[in-house]
Amino acid sequence: AVPKATIITLTAALLYFITPFDVIPDAIPLIGFADDIIVFSSVLSAAKRDLSAYKRWKESQETEETAE
Repeated sequence: AVPKATIITLTAALLYFITPFDVIPDAIPLIGFADDIIVFSSVLSAAKRDLSAYKRWKESQETEETAE
């Protein structure tokens, strides 16, 4: 199962991106999207860790099945 924290974090990041309220307004050229990029990159990094952990678990399950 996907951890609830990951789902909540991904949802919050999406809401942060689509709402007009940002730490740095998007109307400022170039740096306006910097906060969006930082939020998304950190959230995607966390999601990648969860997916990697799932992949390791899944591979260990497959190894156990072939050993039996």
